[in-house]
Amino acid sequence: MSADLRELSVLATDVAARRREGQRVTLVVGVFDRPEQIDRELMRAIRACSDLVVVTVVERGPSGERCTRPHTERAWLAAAIDEVDVVTLAPGPTAAATIAALEPDVYAFSSMADGDGPTSDELDALAAIGAELFTLSRRGETLVEWRQRAVPGTRERQRYADLLRRRFGMAEIASGLQEIRKLRVAVIGETIIDEYAYCDAIGKSGKEPMIVNRFLSCDAQAGGVLAVANHLADFCASVEVVSALGSVDRREEFVRGGLRPEVVPTFVTKHGAPTIVKRRYIDAYSRAKMMGVYHMDTAPMRGADEDAFVAALEATLARCDVAIVADYGHGLLTPRAVDVLARWPGFLAVNTQLNAANAGYHVLSKYPRADYACLHEGELRMDARDLHGPLPELLAGTADRMGARAMMATLGRSGTMMFHRTHGIVRAPALASVVVERIGAGDAVLAVSAVATAVGLAPELTSLLGNLAGAQMVAVMGNSASIRKGRLVESVRHLLTAPVADARRAANDG
Repeated sequence: MSADLRELSVLATDVAARRREGQRVTLVVGVFDRPEQIDRELMRAIRACSDLVVVTVVERGPSGERCTRPHTERAWLAAAIDEVDVVTLAPGPTAAATIAALEPDVYAFSSMADGDGPTSDELDALAAIGAELFTLSRRGETLVEWRQRAVPGTRERQRYADLLRRRFGMAEIASGLQEIRKLRVAVIGETIIDEYAYCDAIGKSGKEPMIVNRFLSCDAQAGGVLAVANHLADFCASVEVVSALGSVDRREEFVRGGLRPEVVPTFVTKHGAPTIVKRRYIDAYSRAKMMGVYHMDTAPMRGADEDAFVAALEATLARCDVAIVADYGHGLLTPRAVDVLARWPGFLAVNTQLNAANAGYHVLSKYPRADYACLHEGELRMDARDLHGPLPELLAGTADRMGARAMMATLGRSGTMMFHRTHGIVRAPALASVVVERIGAGDAVLAVSAVATAVGLAPELTSLLGNLAGAQMVAVMGNSASIRKGRLVESVRHLLTAPVADARRAANDG
C-alpha cells in the first residue's frame, strides 16, 4: 500500500495533531533516486520505533548533483516503501524548512542508504526544536544505531568534524590506541568518595529561617584518583594507583570495590584523618545541588605516613612509563613527593585542581616540570596570575616555563584549547549532546588526553579523544560510570566516517 503524498503546509497540520496525541513522529530525508539504494532493514528499524514515519524528498543529491528522476517521481518511489506513512517534497536543497514546519521528534538517516546525514542548517533547525538524531549504519552484517540530541552550536561541530575527516582516518586512531595499549601507567593523587544525598524540599522550618528537606536516598561513587584510574582501565596494559586512606572511617572495602578489576592499588594510611568524603545534597526533582559537606583533613602528610607514601610512589614509578598526577590539593602530595615526581625520567602529566578547600593556595607551579598538563581555564589563569590575558599566550608561556610537550585548557561548553610544542594552538569544540552533571568530566579529559599525548598522537586527535571522553562523563551523574573504549571508538568512527555534504553546506553557508 502506497503512502500518502502531501503538501508540506497540509502535512504540518496533521503532524501537529499527531504530536498532541502523544505520537512519536520520525522524519526521514533522502533523494530516493534509485530503488537499490534503499536499505529495507534500516527502514524497518525506523518503523519499529515510530508512530508516524514521514519522508521528505530533497531536490538534489548529497553532493549537489542532479538526480536521474524528477522530484515528484522520486517522491512516489519513496511512497511505495511499506514502512513509510506519508511523503512530502522538501522546498529546497535541504530539509531545514521541512524540519521547522513539521517539528518531528526524531530525524533519522542512514549513511548506507540514499541520505547522507544532516547538513549544518538542518542540524541548527533540529537544535531549535530539540529533536533527536537517529543514525543508522552498518558494520559488516551488524546494524549500528546512534542516538543523540542536536544542540546549539552544531554548525561549529560539523565544520570541526569535516576538518578532521579531511585530515585523518580511523587508521590513525587505531594505531594510536594500539600504542596506548602498551603503556604502564601510574595514577597518583587523593582518593575521594563522592556521595550524592537526594532530598525533597518539604517547606520552611516553623522556627528557623531555613528550608527543611526530607532525605530520600544516598549514592556513593569512587571519585578522585580512583575515577582517573578507572577511565584508563580499558586503554592501557597496566594501571596502578598510589594513594592514601584515612585511619578514621577508612571505607577500604568500598574503595577497593569501586575500582575496576584491571586496576592495581597501593594505599598507605594517613593517621588521625578520615578517608575523604565529599557529600552533595541534591534536590531529587531538579537535580540541583543545594549544599556540600566535605569530610577531610587537609593537613600535609608527615613523618612515617609521608615516608610510606614516598616509598610506595618510588616503587610504583619504577614499574611504569607514564605517571598521571591528579592533585586535588588535600595534603597528600607534599614537596617531597613532588620532588620524586619531578626527578622521575618518565612521562609526567599533571592536573592541580582548584576547589573550595584550596582556592588561592594550590596552583600548577607547585610542580617544577611536567611533560603535559591539563587544567581548566580558571586554574591556568590562577597559576599565571592573569585574569584577562590571551589564552593561547598563557598556554604557550606556561608550557615553556615547565618544559612541557603540550598543555590543554578545558573551557566547559566552549570545548578545549591545546598548545603543542610543534603544532601550536589546536582548538576543539565541546562534543556533549546531553549534560547531566559536570563533576568528573575534567578527570576524564585528563586521563585520555594524557596517554594520547604520551604516545605522540596528533594534537587534533588528542583533543578529539579528550572531548569525547568528557562528553561521556557529563552525560551521567558524577563518576557513576567510567570511560569505555568501545563507545569512544564508535564516537570517533561516527565523526570520521560519516559522509560529507560539502557542496550542500557551501550553498547553505554562502
